[in-house]
Amino acid sequence: MKTEKLVVANISCGSCIKAIKPTLSDMEGVENVTVNQEEGLVTIH
Repeated sequence: MKTEKLVVANISCGSCIKAIKPTLSDMEGVENVTVNQEEGLVTIH
């Protein structure tokens, strides 16, 4: 399984996370998405 990490500026609230996770999760080949709000880091598996 390939892992990609993206730095995303201004993840400021739970609504941001709720927008990011389903959008990326719906992409072909994506099995899991985690969002670290404090670090501004999105990890895609």
